[in-house]
Amino acid sequence: MILFMVETLCRNNNKAGKSFCPIQVFKGLLTKINIILIILHKNVTKMLNLTIFDTYLLKKYQ
Repeated sequence: MILFMVETLCRNNNKAGKSFCPIQVFKGLLTKINIILIILHKNVTKMLNLTIFDTYLLKKYQ
């Protein structure tokens, strides 16, 4: 979704004759976004695993 938005932004600015979007900046931005997403994903999976484990333990020992 973010990728699409940035791409559209670049395309519109190129049509207007401004070279707003250097590829290097674009790629750098994407890498940062990807790293953030990966970190978030790992944390979310950890949290989910803990919750699943907690509910398992609760059911087992009730």
